[in-house]
Order: sequence, then C-alpha cells, then structure tokens
Amino acid sequence: MLKKIAFIRSIDIKQAEPTISQLKNDFIKNNKIDFKIYYSGNKLDDPSLSENIETFDKNIKIEELAYKIFKWKPDLVVSISLPDNNAVRDAVLKEYLYKKYNIKMVMHPIKSTLLLGNKWDTNFWLRSMNFNTSNAIHISSEMINNLHNNYEDYKYYFDAISTSISNMKKPLFVKPLRNSMSIGVKVFNDDKDIIDYIYKNKDQDYIIEEKINGQLYGMEALIKNKNIFFQPLVKKCSLEGGALMPFGHLRYGNIVIDNDIYNKITKQITEITKKLKLQGSVEFEFIVEKKEFKFVEINPRISGMTNLSSSISNINTFSWLINSNITKKNINKKINDFIIAEIPLDSVSENFYKNYKKLKKVISIQNVTYHNGEKSWKALFKGKSLEKIYLYINNLQKKGDIKIPLNIKKEFEKELFF
Repeated sequence: MLKKIAFIRSIDIKQAEPTISQLKNDFIKNNKIDFKIYYSGNKLDDPSLSENIETFDKNIKIEELAYKIFKWKPDLVVSISLPDNNAVRDAVLKEYLYKKYNIKMVMHPIKSTLLLGNKWDTNFWLRSMNFNTSNAIHISSEMINNLHNNYEDYKYYFDAISTSISNMKKPLFVKPLRNSMSIGVKVFNDDKDIIDYIYKNKDQDYIIEEKINGQLYGMEALIKNKNIFFQPLVKKCSLEGGALMPFGHLRYGNIVIDNDIYNKITKQITEITKKLKLQGSVEFEFIVEKKEFKFVEINPRISGMTNLSSSISNINTFSWLINSNITKKNINKKINDFIIAEIPLDSVSENFYKNYKKLKKVISIQNVTYHNGEKSWKALFKGKSLEKIYLYINNLQKKGDIKIPLNIKKEFEKELFF
C-alpha cells in the first residue's frame, strides 16, 4: 500500500538540495512512497522544486496548518525546518497533530526543543548533567534595561557582570540567546568593549562564553526511540578558530579522530538524546583538543550540514527518518571513500552552472537565500583528498567557471599547510 509522507519546511527549499532530489529519485521511487512538502520559505523560482510542494504563510496558526496537513491524510509527518524558531513551531505542531488527528510526527518534544533553542539553558543544563561545555554567564535584558532606567538601584548587577567578565579567559564570545547559525555572535578581548556592547544593545538576552581551544566539529544524530544513527564527523573551519558563520566557511568530511575520543563523544550524545527524549534529527557541535572535548551547541533540528553529512555517508538523512518510522528497515552505513567539501562561492558562471551535473567531482551547486536574508552560492565537491579538491577548484577559477572567496582559500591553506 502506498505510504504518504508530509514534510514541514521553512527557509529556502533550495538549501535542502541535493538531499531532496536524492530522496525523490531513489527512496521515494523504490519504496513506493508519495510525499508532499508543506513550505513557508522564499518564493519558488525553480519549476523542478515546485512539484510536491504546498505553501503556507509563515504566520499561520498551528491549528490551521494541522488541518491543512490532515486533509492530505499522511501516514507520517517529518520536520525538516530550520532555524530554531521554526523547530519550536514544529514541536508544537507534533503534539497538536497527534492529539487532534492521531497523526504521528517526527520531531522532538516541546520542552527539549525550547531548552536546546536557548543557548544559556543548554549550557546550564549540560553543566548540571556533568557534560563538558564552556564557562559562561547569562546577561538579562530586563536587568540591563533597569540599569538604563534606574542606575542606582541596579548598579550592583552592573558590578556583578563586570566582575564575572574580568574573571573569564579572553577572548569571549557574546551570543544572542536564541539566534541560530551564529548570527549576531561577537568576539571581544576587552572587558570594557563587552560592557559597552551589551549596554548599547539592551533589547535581548545574551550568553557570554569563554573561547574553547581546539578544532570545531559537527555531527548529526538521527534518533528513533533507542535506535540512533550517527552521520559522519564534519570539520568546521575558520581562520579565527571557534567563531563560525557556518555558511561562509569551509566544511568537509569524512573526518577520522582518535577512536577513544570518538567513542566518548557518541556515548555522551546517546546519553543526552535519552535524557531529553529526542526524536528525529539533531546536530551536535563540539571542540576537540588532544584527548578532551567540550560541547558548544546542540541544534534541535536538521542543520546546515545535512546535505554534506548525507553525501559523505551515502545515507540520506530524510530517508533514514522515514525508514526508521515507516518501513522499519535497517540502513547500513556506507561511508564515501572520497573527501567531500562544502564550499561557499562568490560567483558561478552561467555555462558552468548549466553543465556541472556532467562532472563527477561536483555533487551539487546551489544559489540560496539564508534565513538572515544573505544570498550565496554554495557547492559540494568531492576528491580523493582535500588537497585534490583545492587544486580542482583553483583550476575551475582559472578557467572563469567559479570565483572562490579569499577566506576560503586561506582556510584551505590553513588545513593543508599549517
């Protein structure tokens, strides 16, 4: 019997390529599954992406969205939304769909989604559960506004912030509590600059964190009850060594690290997913230094590296979420023998974009709009080594096919030569 799967998606659907194309061409066809994507992102300008998509207004009420889905009568609903605010919406939708229409949805519980969508709550929870993470303090916008309005009565809060910051190792990251994808993150070395910044930008809460030395990695975990699948490790590069606007930097994998460290990481991730009763896709970011690691963030949703992870493992994240809930088939991990790198580009020639699918070393090229309004080209390239990918894209640039951002060239060089 034909199974019907509904996906919920917000933010530019083109970001989900090539994962959606692979899902359509392989999994859906072979397993006789029909699907529809309920979508509230940007206007669709690609006819091939319009198929199987039903749009909805981003301000729609939960009960209206649930009824729209119910009318199609899906066997399962799967959240593939980002960033965190849309993940919260999907967590609420999950509970409403089940209570009202007895329709199951793959998404995390509301309580856990809210916790992980708040950087301070996440940091505090991790430390309270004895998981290693950064030393941090919380800055309350309410108290900062009180300082503006009545300094004398609240000056000791100012003193508490100043004293806490002075005792923290520099540099320090100042992060909005609920923003995603590193938007709004600032790096400071001077105490006065931090105080001035949060005092002037007083309309939101912040978390101030010490920088963690080491290499930044990401890993997606896919969960169905006790069944957990780890997508391959991805290294997230930056020249600064920690601060990262993810879609503006080099990311690549499959990365192999010390086996003992890897086992400790996956063991702790498993413990966290159980404690928070997570269901679906979640991304863990952590920094590894020698034999130690610390968690940086936990994103309760699919992530900006879902395409890259799926390409490295040859296991489509969306397919796994369907398989584990509908067909109950086990998927064997078949790690790609190649290194695969996700690379932002300044430009792509019209002719190259038209013909790139004929090239074995180019997996995908997309012109996307991110949730902060920024537009960019990004591409997935594969090669036998990171060096061979670097040589290949430099050759493409010499021919005028692409233009590589300067920071990407420097990040490649840092990975290869330093």
